[in-house]
Amino acid sequence: MKEKLKYIFPTLLLIITVSVLSGCTSLISQINEQASKSIPATTKANSAPAPSSSSQSQIAVNESPSTVDEETSPINFEYVLMLDISSEENIALAKYDLDIEIDGRKITTLSNGANYKNSVPINDGTHTITFTSNKNASINSTEHFTTTGDAHISCSLKSRTAKIDIKDFNCTSGNEVIPSPETTPDIPIDTPTIPEQPTAPPTIPNPPTITPEPASPTVEETLPPSPPQPAVPSEYISALADAYDYSSLMHMSKKGIYDQLTSEYGEGYSTEAAQYAIDHAQIDYNNNALKSAATYVETMHMSKRGVYEQLVSEYGEQFTPSEAQFAIDNLNADYNKAALESAKSYKNLFDMSSSEIFDQLTSEYGDKFTAAEAQYAIDNLK
Repeated sequence: MKEKLKYIFPTLLLIITVSVLSGCTSLISQINEQASKSIPATTKANSAPAPSSSSQSQIAVNESPSTVDEETSPINFEYVLMLDISSEENIALAKYDLDIEIDGRKITTLSNGANYKNSVPINDGTHTITFTSNKNASINSTEHFTTTGDAHISCSLKSRTAKIDIKDFNCTSGNEVIPSPETTPDIPIDTPTIPEQPTAPPTIPNPPTITPEPASPTVEETLPPSPPQPAVPSEYISALADAYDYSSLMHMSKKGIYDQLTSEYGEGYSTEAAQYAIDHAQIDYNNNALKSAATYVETMHMSKRGVYEQLVSEYGEQFTPSEAQFAIDNLNADYNKAALESAKSYKNLFDMSSSEIFDQLTSEYGDKFTAAEAQYAIDNLK
């Protein structure tokens, strides 16, 4: 009996173990099947492991949400773009920092006159780099470039009052693919090629020969071809744009604009570029002289003669005598009021007497008002 039980118990134990394992396997299959039915497709898509935060080749950027997931997904960057960008120091009218963006991603803010050398991640394809004034977003310039692998961009920037000049823009890519030349398929040597014999065309009788009369040359045929026009250098175009800026913002004369364009303390253009700007700028210098004259009367309370001499002076505005005379003739100024304002300044600042003020207003070395204008000022001085 004991011998029988010795073989029965192991057999029962084996049967029970198999049954339990079979039941667990069936239960796990039912749970997995039920879970797969209850989990939506978007959850499966999001079950992939998140990228490591230490990876330098992955940067999250703001993109439009996909149809699969409402959240923004990180972009996996494969290559490196080296940036070597310099900003020219501007000491004239436009001095502001520049925001640099690539494909809508802000890279940095470049200070006026500073250099920027750094690397950013990028993928193959066509990209856009944008330079924008951090003071006025409407002032910007854009360049497009294409990369295949690691790349390098170099350029220099110059800020203007109404635009940003991009000079010497260059993009090189390290993995550019050069297509191989097409090869002609080999022809077996032992297989001679026999060209097909063309079928002779049917014989057609020759028509009678008609000699056309020579046509008269048209006007276009008699004129010699126009020579190709040389391209205008970018420096000339920039100088022309700056000439318009100085005219519209500061109402300068032709000589004043030329000096500002060529000055080492101004724009520093070559004399050729500045002369091109002066020759091609459509500027009304009479109107500039008139606006400058109005400013001198309103802000500095100058007399008619004082304004004229300031407009034509080589140390002043450097307008021509005819342009200055146009301004004086068309300026609707109240010189009595200007004399009175000057008289108030002399009294308050220097505590001058009425006779001293009168002498200063009419002096050749003073304000050069007329005697009547000076007397008006004295009579109304309080």
